[in-house]
Amino acid sequence: MKRILIILIALMSLFAQLSFGQLKNIFDLSCPLDNPTVNDTVTINYHYGFPSQPCIKDSIKITSKNDTCIQINVYYNVGDAASPCSGYDSINLGKLASNIYSIIFNLYSTGNIYSDSDTITIEVNEISTLNHISKMNDFRIYPNPAQNQIIISGLPSGLNFFIYDIHGQEMKSMEINNTEHTMDITNLDNGIYLIKVCDNKKIVIQNKILIKK
Repeated sequence: MKRILIILIALMSLFAQLSFGQLKNIFDLSCPLDNPTVNDTVTINYHYGFPSQPCIKDSIKITSKNDTCIQINVYYNVGDAASPCSGYDSINLGKLASNIYSIIFNLYSTGNIYSDSDTITIEVNEISTLNHISKMNDFRIYPNPAQNQIIISGLPSGLNFFIYDIHGQEMKSMEINNTEHTMDITNLDNGIYLIKVCDNKKIVIQNKILIKK
């Protein structure tokens, strides 16, 4: 009789998920660092939800399937109360080597009555060993806000300078070969843009600039 009751509760909870469109138990998976480096502690944030309460985190298992794939299994004890439960939590992956990683996040309830999976990709970059960029103050970009042009100074030759829009699309680029450069930005719309300075595809400086005409 008890076993039949447990099965009925599970079926009712599943029906509630289907009825309200809440079959998905992971609502958001993200890495708060836009461009983590090998010196950063990488954390994965997630928003979870179950159709019954209480839901209490039970255990976490982190495994590496290979050098570029990390699998996270998180288990929750889920009760049989009629009202749903949800919350926000995070997983600390520590410092990672320079690489592009696929993070597979698996969410389970005890007994695997409910489960969900999601995947994100993050890129971890090296820290440049260039001795001539010892301080952020060595690099200047002005005026900020800018109108029709910007002046870039304090960078050594051989680096690459990029401007990206808020959607990550490359808008402008140049190779640094003098201590001071002027870049024409008349074709860029008003808004906030991301500045990246790279040494052989590795980000060494990152900043933002506002274009306001």
